[in-house]
Amino acid sequence: MPSLCNSSNSVISGNSIEKSRSGIWLEYSSNNRFYRNDLIDSEVHVFKSVKSWDEGSVGNYWSNYREVDSNNDGIGDTPYVIDAKNRDRYPLISPSICFIIVLNSYGVASGSGRYEYGTTVAQATEYFVSATSPYGSVTGLGWYARGSTATVSVTQVDTDFFTNIVFEGWKMDGGTASTSPTYSFVVDKSTTLVASWRIEVKTIAICLVAGLILLIITPLAILAVKRKRKLPPPSQ
Repeated sequence: MPSLCNSSNSVISGNSIEKSRSGIWLEYSSNNRFYRNDLIDSEVHVFKSVKSWDEGSVGNYWSNYREVDSNNDGIGDTPYVIDAKNRDRYPLISPSICFIIVLNSYGVASGSGRYEYGTTVAQATEYFVSATSPYGSVTGLGWYARGSTATVSVTQVDTDFFTNIVFEGWKMDGGTASTSPTYSFVVDKSTTLVASWRIEVKTIAICLVAGLILLIITPLAILAVKRKRKLPPPSQ
Protein backbone atom coordinates (compact mmCIF):
# COMPACT_ATOMS: atom_id res chain seq x y z
CA MET A 1 0.00 0.00 0.00
CA PRO A 2 1.77 3.23 -1.14
CA SER A 3 1.35 6.02 1.38
CA LEU A 4 2.21 9.70 1.72
CA CYS A 5 2.13 11.15 5.23
CA ASN A 6 2.90 14.64 6.50
CA SER A 7 3.99 15.76 3.07
CA SER A 8 3.01 18.84 1.12
CA ASN A 9 3.77 20.34 -2.30
CA SER A 10 4.98 16.99 -3.69
CA VAL A 11 4.68 15.64 -7.24
CA ILE A 12 3.84 11.95 -7.60
CA SER A 13 4.27 10.72 -11.17
CA GLY A 14 5.36 7.67 -13.13
CA ASN A 15 4.12 5.00 -10.72
CA SER A 16 2.12 1.83 -11.24
CA ILE A 17 -0.09 0.72 -8.35
CA GLU A 18 -1.74 -2.65 -8.86
CA LYS A 19 -4.00 -4.88 -6.80
CA SER A 20 -3.63 -2.81 -3.65
CA ARG A 21 -6.18 -2.96 -0.87
CA SER A 22 -6.41 0.81 -0.52
CA GLY A 23 -4.44 2.17 -3.46
CA ILE A 24 -2.81 5.50 -2.55
CA TRP A 25 -3.01 6.41 1.12
CA LEU A 26 -2.63 10.13 1.77
CA GLU A 27 -2.54 11.16 5.42
CA TYR A 28 -1.95 14.67 6.82
CA SER A 29 -0.74 15.84 3.42
CA SER A 30 -1.78 18.75 1.22
CA ASN A 31 -1.06 20.60 -2.02
CA ASN A 32 0.29 17.50 -3.75
CA ARG A 33 0.04 16.84 -7.49
CA PHE A 34 -0.67 13.34 -8.78
CA TYR A 35 -0.48 12.58 -12.53
CA ARG A 36 0.76 10.02 -15.09
CA ASN A 37 0.28 7.16 -12.64
CA ASP A 38 -1.49 3.87 -13.27
CA LEU A 39 -4.01 2.62 -10.69
CA ILE A 40 -4.98 -0.89 -11.62
CA ASP A 41 -7.38 -3.34 -9.96
CA SER A 42 -7.15 -1.99 -6.41
CA GLU A 43 -10.06 -2.39 -3.99
CA VAL A 44 -10.01 1.36 -3.34
CA HIS A 45 -7.87 3.50 -5.61
CA VAL A 46 -7.46 6.47 -3.26
CA PHE A 47 -7.80 7.09 0.44
CA LYS A 48 -7.88 10.78 1.37
CA SER A 49 -7.18 13.49 -1.20
CA VAL A 50 -4.59 15.64 -2.97
CA LYS A 51 -4.68 19.08 -4.49
CA SER A 52 -4.50 18.11 -8.14
CA TRP A 53 -5.03 14.86 -10.05
CA ASP A 54 -3.54 16.10 -13.33
CA GLU A 55 -0.85 18.41 -14.71
CA GLY A 56 -3.25 20.59 -16.61
CA SER A 57 -3.64 18.33 -19.64
CA VAL A 58 -2.80 14.78 -18.56
CA GLY A 59 -4.13 12.88 -15.58
CA ASN A 60 -3.84 9.24 -14.52
CA TYR A 61 -4.98 5.85 -15.71
CA TRP A 62 -7.81 4.27 -13.68
CA SER A 63 -8.60 0.67 -14.50
CA ASN A 64 -12.31 1.11 -13.70
CA TYR A 65 -12.73 4.14 -15.97
CA ARG A 66 -15.08 3.11 -18.77
CA GLU A 67 -15.80 6.34 -20.65
CA VAL A 68 -14.96 7.07 -24.30
CA ASP A 69 -12.26 9.02 -26.09
CA SER A 70 -14.10 10.40 -29.11
CA ASN A 71 -11.14 12.35 -30.57
CA ASN A 72 -8.58 9.60 -29.92
CA ASP A 73 -6.17 11.86 -28.06
CA GLY A 74 -5.66 9.32 -25.27
CA ILE A 75 -7.71 11.38 -22.76
CA GLY A 76 -11.20 10.43 -21.66
CA ASP A 77 -14.00 12.78 -22.66
CA THR A 78 -15.33 13.08 -19.11
CA PRO A 79 -13.50 13.40 -15.77
CA TYR A 80 -12.90 10.42 -13.51
CA VAL A 81 -14.78 11.03 -10.26
CA ILE A 82 -12.87 9.85 -7.20
CA ASP A 83 -15.22 11.27 -4.57
CA ALA A 84 -17.27 14.40 -3.98
CA LYS A 85 -14.17 16.57 -3.62
CA ASN A 86 -11.73 14.85 -5.97
CA ARG A 87 -11.75 14.21 -9.67
CA ASP A 88 -9.23 13.58 -12.40
CA ARG A 89 -10.11 16.01 -15.19
CA TYR A 90 -7.99 14.27 -17.85
CA PRO A 91 -8.07 10.52 -17.18
CA LEU A 92 -5.92 8.39 -19.46
CA ILE A 93 -7.56 5.79 -21.65
CA SER A 94 -4.48 3.51 -21.55
CA PRO A 95 -1.83 2.91 -18.89
CA SER A 96 0.95 5.51 -18.85
CA ILE A 97 3.69 2.98 -18.03
CA CYS A 98 4.78 0.05 -20.14
CA PHE A 99 7.51 -2.53 -19.85
CA ILE A 100 9.65 -3.52 -22.82
CA ILE A 101 11.49 -6.84 -22.76
CA VAL A 102 14.16 -7.41 -25.38
CA LEU A 103 15.12 -11.02 -26.07
CA ASN A 104 18.01 -12.27 -28.16
CA SER A 105 19.07 -15.81 -28.99
CA TYR A 106 22.70 -14.72 -29.26
CA GLY A 107 24.83 -12.40 -27.16
CA VAL A 108 23.44 -9.87 -24.65
CA ALA A 109 20.38 -7.78 -25.46
CA SER A 110 19.92 -4.25 -24.14
CA GLY A 111 16.98 -1.85 -23.94
CA SER A 112 14.70 -3.79 -21.61
CA GLY A 113 13.04 -1.68 -18.97
CA ARG A 114 10.19 0.54 -17.90
CA TYR A 115 9.04 3.32 -20.21
CA GLU A 116 6.32 5.92 -20.16
CA TYR A 117 3.88 5.80 -23.05
CA GLY A 118 4.97 8.25 -25.72
CA THR A 119 8.65 7.80 -24.93
CA THR A 120 10.87 7.34 -27.96
CA VAL A 121 12.82 4.10 -27.72
CA ALA A 122 15.80 3.66 -30.02
CA GLN A 123 15.37 0.70 -32.31
CA ALA A 124 18.59 -1.25 -32.76
CA THR A 125 18.82 -3.44 -35.82
CA GLU A 126 21.55 -6.05 -35.71
CA TYR A 127 22.80 -8.58 -38.24
CA PHE A 128 24.76 -11.77 -37.70
CA VAL A 129 28.11 -12.20 -39.42
CA SER A 130 29.17 -15.81 -39.94
CA ALA A 131 32.45 -17.08 -41.44
CA THR A 132 33.86 -20.57 -41.92
CA SER A 133 37.17 -21.96 -43.07
CA PRO A 134 38.50 -25.52 -43.56
CA TYR A 135 41.91 -24.31 -42.39
CA GLY A 136 43.16 -21.90 -39.75
CA SER A 137 41.20 -20.10 -37.03
CA VAL A 138 38.47 -17.54 -37.81
CA THR A 139 37.75 -14.46 -35.66
CA GLY A 140 35.19 -11.63 -35.91
CA LEU A 141 31.97 -13.64 -35.90
CA GLY A 142 28.89 -12.36 -34.07
CA TRP A 143 26.12 -9.76 -34.01
CA TYR A 144 26.77 -6.26 -35.35
CA ALA A 145 24.60 -3.15 -35.35
CA ARG A 146 23.49 -2.01 -38.77
CA GLY A 147 26.00 0.48 -40.15
CA SER A 148 28.85 -0.68 -37.93
CA THR A 149 32.12 -2.16 -39.24
CA ALA A 150 32.84 -5.86 -38.93
CA THR A 151 36.33 -7.28 -39.29
CA VAL A 152 36.65 -10.98 -40.08
CA SER A 153 40.07 -12.61 -40.10
CA VAL A 154 41.56 -16.06 -40.61
CA THR A 155 45.03 -17.14 -39.51
CA GLN A 156 47.57 -18.35 -42.06
CA VAL A 157 48.12 -22.10 -42.24
CA ASP A 158 51.39 -23.94 -41.61
CA THR A 159 52.69 -25.73 -44.70
CA ASP A 160 54.60 -28.99 -45.00
CA PHE A 161 57.76 -29.84 -46.95
CA PHE A 162 55.96 -30.71 -50.19
CA THR A 163 52.93 -28.36 -50.28
CA ASN A 164 51.78 -24.80 -49.61
CA ILE A 165 48.21 -24.01 -48.49
CA VAL A 166 47.47 -20.59 -49.98
CA PHE A 167 44.53 -18.33 -49.05
CA GLU A 168 42.57 -17.32 -52.16
CA GLY A 169 39.84 -15.13 -50.68
CA TRP A 170 36.56 -14.74 -48.84
CA LYS A 171 33.63 -16.05 -50.88
CA MET A 172 30.20 -14.47 -50.46
CA ASP A 173 27.00 -14.83 -52.53
CA GLY A 174 28.84 -16.70 -55.27
CA GLY A 175 31.60 -14.10 -55.66
CA THR A 176 34.84 -13.03 -54.00
CA ALA A 177 34.36 -10.36 -51.36
CA SER A 178 38.05 -9.95 -50.53
CA THR A 179 41.39 -11.61 -51.30
CA SER A 180 42.88 -10.53 -47.97
CA PRO A 181 42.80 -12.85 -44.93
CA THR A 182 41.57 -9.85 -42.90
CA TYR A 183 38.38 -8.37 -44.35
CA SER A 184 36.59 -5.28 -42.98
CA PHE A 185 33.17 -4.19 -44.24
CA VAL A 186 30.09 -2.17 -43.25
CA VAL A 187 27.29 -4.40 -42.00
CA ASP A 188 23.97 -3.85 -43.76
CA LYS A 189 22.63 -7.42 -43.82
CA SER A 190 23.25 -10.88 -42.40
CA THR A 191 26.48 -12.13 -43.96
CA THR A 192 28.03 -15.55 -44.49
CA LEU A 193 31.66 -15.74 -45.60
CA VAL A 194 33.54 -18.87 -46.64
CA ALA A 195 37.34 -18.95 -46.81
CA SER A 196 38.74 -20.40 -50.05
CA TRP A 197 42.18 -22.03 -50.20
CA ARG A 198 44.30 -23.81 -52.81
CA ILE A 199 47.06 -26.38 -52.33
CA GLU A 200 50.30 -25.83 -54.27
CA VAL A 201 52.98 -28.47 -54.74
CA LYS A 202 56.53 -27.31 -54.01
CA THR A 203 58.45 -28.33 -57.19
CA ILE A 204 61.79 -27.38 -55.64
CA ALA A 205 61.22 -29.77 -52.76
CA ILE A 206 60.27 -32.57 -55.15
CA CYS A 207 63.38 -31.92 -57.27
CA LEU A 208 65.57 -32.00 -54.18
CA VAL A 209 64.11 -35.31 -53.09
CA ALA A 210 64.46 -36.74 -56.59
CA GLY A 211 68.08 -35.59 -56.74
CA LEU A 212 68.79 -37.13 -53.37
CA ILE A 213 67.32 -40.43 -54.52
CA LEU A 214 69.48 -40.36 -57.64
CA LEU A 215 72.56 -39.64 -55.54
CA ILE A 216 71.81 -42.72 -53.48
CA ILE A 217 70.74 -45.06 -56.29
CA THR A 218 73.37 -44.19 -58.91
CA PRO A 219 76.48 -45.34 -56.97
CA LEU A 220 74.71 -48.54 -56.01
CA ALA A 221 73.83 -49.25 -59.62
CA ILE A 222 77.41 -48.62 -60.75
CA LEU A 223 78.76 -50.87 -58.02
CA ALA A 224 76.37 -53.65 -59.07
CA VAL A 225 77.54 -53.42 -62.67
CA LYS A 226 81.20 -53.63 -61.65
CA ARG A 227 80.58 -56.65 -59.49
CA LYS A 228 78.79 -58.38 -62.34
CA ARG A 229 81.75 -57.86 -64.67
CA LYS A 230 84.22 -59.43 -62.18
CA LEU A 231 82.24 -62.61 -61.81
CA PRO A 232 83.95 -65.74 -63.45
CA PRO A 233 82.11 -67.38 -66.30
CA PRO A 234 80.02 -70.33 -65.30
CA SER A 235 81.74 -73.76 -65.43
CA GLN A 236 81.04 -76.09 -68.38
